[in-house]
Amino acid sequence: MKIPKKVKIGPYDYTVERFPQVVKGGDVYYGRCFKDQCRIEIATSHPAQIIDVALMHEYLHGIDEVYDVGLEESQVDRLATGIMAFLKDNRLLRE
Repeated sequence: MKIPKKVKIGPYDYTVERFPQVVKGGDVYYGRCFKDQCRIEIATSHPAQIIDVALMHEYLHGIDEVYDVGLEESQVDRLATGIMAFLKDNRLLRE
């Protein structure tokens, strides 16, 4: 999946920033979403399939925050993996 420079989530334009690693407090993450800054960070030092799921994961966090859905982290994890599998299995992604 292409890593865009920006994505629109609800009425907000989120900037997508690429980093070799995303770190918070010494912990390494695949990505992070910052609603208050309309920004997503994504780690690019992983295989493409990991990055794809990480992007979907962060998009879902943005959607969850903007629309106040109330998803738990484990739900975001499962949805991100499931949605990416569905899109890839059915060849619905544009490269």
